[in-house]
Amino acid sequence: MKSSRRLPALLGAVVIAACSIAMPATAFTAAVLGATGNVGREVVKELVRNKDCTKVVLLNRRQITDDAELTDGKIVHHVVNVQNLQKEALPHLKGVDVGFVAMGVGQPSKCKNKEEVMHVDCDLPVEFAKAAKEAGSTRVMVLLTAVGADISASYSRLSGTGAGGGWYNHVKGKVEKEFADLGFQSFAAFRPATLVGNSNTPGFLNWLAPKLDFVLPSRYNSICIAELGAAMVNFGADALKRDATAAPSVSVLEGEPLFAWTPSRLAAQQGEQKQD
Repeated sequence: MKSSRRLPALLGAVVIAACSIAMPATAFTAAVLGATGNVGREVVKELVRNKDCTKVVLLNRRQITDDAELTDGKIVHHVVNVQNLQKEALPHLKGVDVGFVAMGVGQPSKCKNKEEVMHVDCDLPVEFAKAAKEAGSTRVMVLLTAVGADISASYSRLSGTGAGGGWYNHVKGKVEKEFADLGFQSFAAFRPATLVGNSNTPGFLNWLAPKLDFVLPSRYNSICIAELGAAMVNFGADALKRDATAAPSVSVLEGEPLFAWTPSRLAAQQGEQKQD
């Protein structure tokens, strides 16, 4: 299964990776920024379930001891000062093979100003990515952004800092470019549309969005957060199976190329391969 499409020039050379689910398993260590968020939590749960993942490093602002989903034996917590994230994250990212970033403000429309959105959704993730790059072992980086990400978008008083608005899309486009420029062997930006099951998604949209998917372009189709978290982990684990000497690649996944990494699509592909 291969997908390709024309992508923003700002990202330079871009590769949409094929799903290579038949490749041999590769044991790996993962790190997650944004583990207490809706999607980040699903990423952690999927990593814990993944038999090839031997350790999950979580960087948090506070100690987490009362959350059963984040206290599995595979999980190692580190409390860091986010005001000095790059320096404090560095020692904890040594030996990490793949990083996952699902950090965001949650409800950008409620932010006090646009600088707050930039800090949480771009500056802090970039500090984490720079620390991972400096640590030297991280080959793969997977970032959660959003459909419509566009570094050329600009602030509008009409949309303010809200999701889907000019400033929000600009921030998401900027963080994608910053990550791409770091030169990880494999970098992927996941750009979902409506997140079903997300506590920050209005209730009526959780109900309505899936019913509208059939009339919308696939890039605007909704996805449940569990499927999204699993797709991100599937991509990251698969990317680690590739030749360690391969040239750096950048993948921007939205619509069908994103859905291709969900468990349901991968299971369907495996079924087709068995029939062949």
